[in-house]
Amino acid sequence: MRFTIAILTVLTALTTSVMADSMSVGDDCAQDGQNIFLSDWNSAYGRYNVFPRAGCQDPSDVPDLTELCMDWPNNRAHFFFVGQSKRCMVKGDVQGPFIPGPLCTASWCCVSAWNEVPCTW
Repeated sequence: MRFTIAILTVLTALTTSVMADSMSVGDDCAQDGQNIFLSDWNSAYGRYNVFPRAGCQDPSDVPDLTELCMDWPNNRAHFFFVGQSKRCMVKGDVQGPFIPGPLCTASWCCVSAWNEVPCTW
């Protein structure tokens, strides 16, 4: 019984540690990072709002996320959690334009998907 519990504990820890973070960003469809309305950060520990403006910042709304750096011209970002090495995201699919919705308030809105990838920069 103890052996089974120990294995389950290890598997749970491994599964939690390899879950990728992602982000959905609502903007004005220019895709330049200048007019961001809202972002939805998704992780193994919940969903949080961040404001992914260009450059580096401390997004205090996400527990243990100490730095988020957005490189809009190159469609990439990197971030740091407490006790972890650098992690990275790239911009993927862009959907829209849509009429205003939960992620933005402009007359037209696009939503880009940012997904975690291995860091190569």
